Amino acid sequence: MSDAARLYRAILSHLIRLYPHMLEENLITLTMLITGILRSKSGQLKKIARAVQYTYKKESLGERFRRFVRNKNIEVEVEYSPFVTMFLSALSTEQLVLMIDSTKIGGRSICLMVSVYYKSRALPLTWVIFKGRKGHSSQKIQLALFETVKSMLPADCPVILLGDGEFDGSQVVQWFDKQPHWHYVCRTDETNLIWYQEQWIALKLLSLAEGQETLLTNVLFTQNNQVGPVNILAVWHKTEKRHWFFVTNFGIVAKVAQMRSR
Repeated sequence: MSDAARLYRAILSHLIRLYPHMLEENLITLTMLITGILRSKSGQLKKIARAVQYTYKKESLGERFRRFVRNKNIEVEVEYSPFVTMFLSALSTEQLVLMIDSTKIGGRSICLMVSVYYKSRALPLTWVIFKGRKGHSSQKIQLALFETVKSMLPADCPVILLGDGEFDGSQVVQWFDKQPHWHYVCRTDETNLIWYQEQWIALKLLSLAEGQETLLTNVLFTQNNQVGPVNILAVWHKTEKRHWFFVTNFGIVAKVAQMRSR
């Protein structure tokens, strides 16, 4: 028996226990889909289909996958929840590292996703899809997603959340600061103004030498919204030859640097 066949049988056996009432055809399709994702290490349906043992044309298998993911009778939140429960129960005893990112998908839509970081992999936790442009999700959408994530976790679960410059809005930062067991590190634009040394100053105008890294503590973040106190981490980007800035509630440079390296 080939490795692909053994993987298929193992997944099918597990899914039968998870979804005893799922239609057999859908169960087989889901098994092939998961098998293909694991073997191809891709989310593209054509590549997934090529990685699955299939008697007929791989093009028809790709269409079968496409029909499955478009099937309105398959409730994603319900069918995916057992997987979320499994890896959260395994990982929530430790400090969870969450990553949030946005990805452009078809139909001029954006997928905003929160994932759990585990051994250099991003395990999807929850997501939302909306019409828009990459990098322009509203704080309302972001906060709704974070509330969903919070509802999935034990109340006392320690969390570190990593995000890029799309997730440094004042309402979002305030929400992070209200969560007793959450730490966050989000990149922020160098044009943002902070209250530092009795003046409002753009991050890019800070007196920082080339290669210097520092953590500014207890500053107000942005002149327009004045969120804080927060901390600002400045790190030197060797490739771009300039500083990158992060807003965070961490108070130790080494710890923040460790998190951003993920």
